[in-house]
Amino acid sequence: AAAETSSVPAAAAGASVDAGSLVAALGGRTRRLAKRGESVVVVGGSDGSGTRSVVALLEKLGVFMVVDDRGTNDVHAAEMGGWPPVVSPVLTAAKGKGDYELRSLPRNVREGTVRVMSRFLESMDRQGSAGFNRASKRQGQGGAGRSRVASGVKYGYKAPVSMLLVPFFRQAYGKAGGALKFLQVVRDGRDIAFSGNQSPVTKFYRQTYSEAEYSKWSQLPEVRGIQLWSAWNSDVFEYGARANGAGASDLEHLTVHTEDLVGDARTKFEVTRQIAGFVGAQGFTNDELCCMVVQPAEFMGSHSIKGGRGEHGAAASSTLKKRFGHWRAKVEGKPELDKALHEQGARGLELFGYEPEVPRDLPPLDGYTCTLTFQECNARGIATLPQKGGGHAAAHHGAGSRDMPADTAKCSFARDEDYTGRGAGDLVAVSTASALACCEDCSAHGGCAYFTYDAAKALCYLKRGKGQVSATTGLISGHAIP
Repeated sequence: AAAETSSVPAAAAGASVDAGSLVAALGGRTRRLAKRGESVVVVGGSDGSGTRSVVALLEKLGVFMVVDDRGTNDVHAAEMGGWPPVVSPVLTAAKGKGDYELRSLPRNVREGTVRVMSRFLESMDRQGSAGFNRASKRQGQGGAGRSRVASGVKYGYKAPVSMLLVPFFRQAYGKAGGALKFLQVVRDGRDIAFSGNQSPVTKFYRQTYSEAEYSKWSQLPEVRGIQLWSAWNSDVFEYGARANGAGASDLEHLTVHTEDLVGDARTKFEVTRQIAGFVGAQGFTNDELCCMVVQPAEFMGSHSIKGGRGEHGAAASSTLKKRFGHWRAKVEGKPELDKALHEQGARGLELFGYEPEVPRDLPPLDGYTCTLTFQECNARGIATLPQKGGGHAAAHHGAGSRDMPADTAKCSFARDEDYTGRGAGDLVAVSTASALACCEDCSAHGGCAYFTYDAAKALCYLKRGKGQVSATTGLISGHAIP
């Protein structure tokens, strides 16, 4: 393992924090959140595991997800200088392990990390609470395009490497009465080893393994990727499993396999229902969840596959299939690499059922089997919109309001106009019931200043800039005034 001592990030310097009450350093808003007994869902896993698609699913299930970057659905933690300055000292102090207790860390690392994370947690709570409150208000108003707000969590966010800070998140959200819901996303480590995104190896390998171990695999660099995948995911899983087994009130851990979310409809439905239960998304019927599952596939992008981002339907399904099991072609004719991958990844491959392969048979919980087709869903009027943008999904059963709102201090509107948006155009499309709600969503979304609302589809298109203006009957566009 790497050295046992670590320096604290420069931003962490400051007054000492009482080791017996670390939560006191986490800021008033976070403490109040926890005291109300509210939970936050954090999504983590190895880079390339498919966490961004899980964020999209959580949004469909009515969880307000704080997102900084729609390319990855990540939060980049700018409030604490990014993730590496925070993770690296912890990883070094924990001797490369993801399974550790806070009390086992040196006091300077423990206290410094808490101080730095407090700014980030306050920012997440501020953004998450605002989004949750808006969605709850819309749900109370009812009507077309209404939100289905998940009752089990207040909001969530995703950062793959956050899994190495689970004990800190648990302390922050759980110690004062709330709970952390950590959703670990796992994908076959052999595929991860060949992912185009090997930033964890670049940033953190030397905090987990020795320099000699790093040099050992100079001719087989893919082995480093599966080593990190196996060690980190196994550690975090075992930490969460102990908490679940002990009935911990401050941490609930759920592990999902990415492969289950791109497989057959029956398996995908059971995993989706499992996630829905995890976040308290009780407002959906089995048919609605099934219709969510059988929507045409969407390819959200990959570091390993060039192009394809934004594909839908059959094209997306074909592209997605290239992501899973492609390691077999990569090791063909390379027995040394094949052997090393399986030896160095053995712990995780066995623990998660990849090698030896354990069939992922998820029997129906209540006898319901997802057999609906996308066409049948449309015929029944159940077209669950693919929601993005940190909003809440709606099972869409009609058009939104066509009323032209009056201008307010925060919103100005223009009838029968379409804004193309600056640069790449739309940031994202979200489901809303009215143009006024569309403006409110724009105000809440980082980077959004303009919007176009399509009442016929109850869709709100968020935009960074105004772009070109074209006359289009039926649309309402506007400006969210800072």
